[in-house]
Amino acid sequence: LVQGDWGFSFASKSPVIGIVVQRIPQTLQVVGLAYLIAICLAIPIGIISAVKQYSWIDYAVTAFSYFGLAMPTFWFGILLMILFSVKLQWLPANGFPTSANAGLAERAWHLVLPVATLAVIETGAYARFMRAARSAGVRAAVSVSNLTISARPAASANFLSSGIFASISWRLMLVLN
Repeated sequence: LVQGDWGFSFASKSPVIGIVVQRIPQTLQVVGLAYLIAICLAIPIGIISAVKQYSWIDYAVTAFSYFGLAMPTFWFGILLMILFSVKLQWLPANGFPTSANAGLAERAWHLVLPVATLAVIETGAYARFMRAARSAGVRAAVSVSNLTISARPAASANFLSSGIFASISWRLMLVLN
């Protein structure tokens, strides 16, 4: 494996390393887009859950998060394929357009199901992490919110509490409070 000799594929009779390298661009598209969507959804969802602790919103986000943490990705993908490809026939079940004349719309259409599968699962996990990271900050901010609006949330060891994530989440917390 380390030497790069992964053997030959039984199906295509070609080296496996070549097949894997050929599929890397599609894999990066799916994973990159899914994680981008997941983070963009999870940050506000987690912050809202942290600000509205112990409300029905927080309980719904917690249930969704546990679903995302507990559901195996491959099983959720199969369920989405059965529903949207087989039963409703809205989305393609497999394949990725490889021809040069495939347009952007056709490529995007084939990305919907795998990206949605990964994004939903990861959004649940990231929303839970965001809620936990912001909960300490919300408790600190609520205790001083009657005194001044410029209070900052407590520092956290989580990466989401630093840099741009802290700036975005702090502004959203002020808006929601």
